Amino acid sequence: MMGFGLVGLLLVLVLIAVVGGGFFRQEGSFLSGPGSAGAGPVNSPLGAKHILDERYARGEITREEYRQAKQDLANS
Repeated sequence: MMGFGLVGLLLVLVLIAVVGGGFFRQEGSFLSGPGSAGAGPVNSPLGAKHILDERYARGEITREEYRQAKQDLANS
């Protein structure tokens, strides 16, 4: 007896595709990079403002650096 044969093989391939596709769409996966979920495009003013706000909130930049960058974004 051959089991499921070709139908079984197709079911396994579909299962692999569904599970693999879910992994690559998962928020925070290695393909999207850290902190990119919901940030928007980096070259858009809203995305850049969001990133700037996050960096300031994490303490990565000083208040003066934050203000200067915010002003630069407003002028661009």
